[in-house]
Amino acid sequence: MSEQRFASWASELLQAALNSWRCGNERFAVLHAGMGCEHALKALLYQANPLLISERNDRANRFHSLGLGSQKGVPPLSQARTLGLADTFKDAEIVMEGRMPVSWNEFVPLMDDRNGVAHFAYHDAARTEQSLAIAIKVAEVARKELAVASGDFWGIYDGLFGDLAKVKAMVAPTSSQVGIEGSAEALARVEASEVVEAAGHVAAIIADATVPGSALRTGAQQGEIREMVIRATVCSTLAAVARRGQRAAEALLVANDLLPLPSIEIRHYYSLTELSYEEQYRRWRDSLGSRKRQAAQVLGVRTLVARAVVQTFMETMCQQLPDFAPPWHWFISVSKAPGRTLMRVACPACPGEVRGELRGYIEVDGCCCDEGRYCNHLNCRQAVARIGAFCCPVCSLELTDPDELEAAGFELHLDWEG
Repeated sequence: MSEQRFASWASELLQAALNSWRCGNERFAVLHAGMGCEHALKALLYQANPLLISERNDRANRFHSLGLGSQKGVPPLSQARTLGLADTFKDAEIVMEGRMPVSWNEFVPLMDDRNGVAHFAYHDAARTEQSLAIAIKVAEVARKELAVASGDFWGIYDGLFGDLAKVKAMVAPTSSQVGIEGSAEALARVEASEVVEAAGHVAAIIADATVPGSALRTGAQQGEIREMVIRATVCSTLAAVARRGQRAAEALLVANDLLPLPSIEIRHYYSLTELSYEEQYRRWRDSLGSRKRQAAQVLGVRTLVARAVVQTFMETMCQQLPDFAPPWHWFISVSKAPGRTLMRVACPACPGEVRGELRGYIEVDGCCCDEGRYCNHLNCRQAVARIGAFCCPVCSLELTDPDELEAAGFELHLDWEG
């Protein structure tokens, strides 16, 4: 990590945001703008002191930044945990000593919109331009603080980035990134239209099987029958259309060369070539940043389709059965993702009350005495949850790649007290 690398990624992401804005892909514009703004501010923090980007419980980046990465007990740099967008802004505001161009209250809409797209598949279309403008304003001041040339940072948008109306009027780009965004939006609409028909059939079955007022049924029997029919039809049908949507999303990602994600094992970047060890290691490290951006794009497509399926299904059901209540607690995960269920957390694609499963393993870690990690001193050891997968029983979203899990906001290593 370095301020140059953070600045480079900020440049790439903000240009991607303006590409998306030109093409009308507003959700991706907000996602890329928020990520780009975060990288620009982290570049400032790193420039001031590399330790400033570490979150409270991080040990990897702190000790590696101090040149102690080879010492016993220091986690590898791949386990480094950095600040989130909110804390990054607040700390950068201090480092900039009054030169931050927006207040915290002005910055919150960008943060909320970025998190909405990244973690909850929610987007307020009315605030897209406002959020994009905030990100650009903050990033431009950060660029000046970092002394990066405007042309290098903004590329073809140099001189235009401050006027989003002029950016919108530019001829739409034809890059592969914009192509996948448009294709993902189109796929979400197609899947949603298919779901309307399926939900209509389910509503008709429920209405036909639970006709109120039957002389042969008591009120309690009527309620039990209705509950059983809803459970059988809603859970099975939504699970089927959700899995179909995720298969379609995966096929789209494969067709656009976004899946499978590149290997993160360093051995795949070493070969019998004339390149030095240092050069091959540098290429591996650079590939990690590119992989994280690719994983975020993959997650965006997955959640976009999943959200469209679930939301359309439930809206259709509620329109045809006014007293219908989503039976979230009835859904059971059939995922074959590895590990055991450690906790239930909010799904990044479904409505807020839906909980998916975080799966993984419990390990003992964190020994700091002279006897090493396998000592018998209980006070030296800490149980750590290694998160390896997330699966949602409602929308069928399944994440097993560490970069996709991080892009969804999940911690990969958690202190465990359960």
